[in-house]
Amino acid sequence: MVGRSHRTGGGARFRGHNRNGLRRWVTTCRITDADPGRRFAYEVTAPLGVPVSRWQYDIAPSAKGCTVTETTWTRVPLWFLPLAILITGVYDRIGVNHTHIGTTPPRLKHHLESPRPSAADSSQRSDRPAG
Repeated sequence: MVGRSHRTGGGARFRGHNRNGLRRWVTTCRITDADPGRRFAYEVTAPLGVPVSRWQYDIAPSAKGCTVTETTWTRVPLWFLPLAILITGVYDRIGVNHTHIGTTPPRLKHHLESPRPSAADSSQRSDRPAG
């Protein structure tokens, strides 16, 4: 999911852009918990405010740094399931989410442990043409 955050009265919101093969859909996500070093969570809604899910990341200290636990809850009302299947092409949302959860820790670890450019590196770059 990729999005852009902005502040609102009920917490920061971002738009989720999702895909499954040729299918594409957009959701609205509202951050419900942002406690640095402890928890990050957001709730997902479909258009017209239909609840979809909640995603939560709990962070706990460990001997090697920290442990991140990713949890999701499906919140889709039963009447919306046929539409959700039609839109996403996913019949087993819980199973698919469980599979996707398995991809998050390695991606998060790679992102957090990747070298970042230093201030000196970025000050030597220029987007302007020479001359």
